[in-house]
Amino acid sequence: MNKKKALRLILAAGVGALLFTGCGNASDARIQTITPDGASQTVEESKADESQSQTAGALSESAASGARASSGEASADGIQYVGEYLDSDVNEPMLTIEEDKDGKYKIEIGIFRLTSIDDGIGELTEDGLKFTATDAAGNPIGGIITLDGNVATVTFTDSTWGYIQNGDTFLYTKAGAVPKSEQTGSAGSNMPIKDNAEEAEYQIKVAMQFLMEEMYGDKIHDARIYMDKIYTAEEEQEEPLKSYNLGPDEVAFEVHYEILPVQRTDVNELTAATGVYDEESGWVKEKYNIGILRPNESGEPAYKITDFGTGF
Repeated sequence: MNKKKALRLILAAGVGALLFTGCGNASDARIQTITPDGASQTVEESKADESQSQTAGALSESAASGARASSGEASADGIQYVGEYLDSDVNEPMLTIEEDKDGKYKIEIGIFRLTSIDDGIGELTEDGLKFTATDAAGNPIGGIITLDGNVATVTFTDSTWGYIQNGDTFLYTKAGAVPKSEQTGSAGSNMPIKDNAEEAEYQIKVAMQFLMEEMYGDKIHDARIYMDKIYTAEEEQEEPLKSYNLGPDEVAFEVHYEILPVQRTDVNELTAATGVYDEESGWVKEKYNIGILRPNESGEPAYKITDFGTGF
């Protein structure tokens, strides 16, 4: 089981599709880019009626804007998107937009403690900079980037990856500008993981997927993870955890989980040291372990699990 497969173990897939068509001339572009499907005929007829009573070639401002976008004249407006942007929480470069050939844009997106996308291709539209890329599972992913002054909002609209849902948004501030969090006086969400139980649980489950890939490889089809306990800072000061001297971005935890073996796998390998094979469902259940979640200095995932076993 490779990394991409491991990531799928706790993901729920959903997909939405956005389709934009290119146009052969300014008139066609106006009809197809401004109006929703099924309304192009109405716009075309309105234009025909208008041409009988007004000077030929008169265009509404929105129609002219749509024609410019399709013909490539809007690329000048796209310059405002080009640059390096900082993550609004950690104040580090996480979004890069560069000009590419044929009026397209190269886009790299980093999401703190979650993932990175380095093959994005963007195209300027009336709504913003629409992009397509590849997610961590190797599947297509897409969205739109909009600007509000120096703040870029990345909204995902076409995702099948369980960790990014359609509608999820992430904020970035252009390098050199004052981050919005500082403008409003907000401290942001960059708190130690020990003080954020929800974030800790999420990162434990992500790290568990990678750990199970190492432990079981291609011997299992699927897994279910259940969080039992995240130790508090006070509990970490008691033995035996006290000797681990855990920092603010490290947590001790307890989990139980279930795994589904592939055919012809010796289930005895999967039931040690804990676990019970359920013949009716085919799952190995009652797997129990404890461990310590620590920042991963060597790459993805953002955190890794150490001291994994049945006791500290």
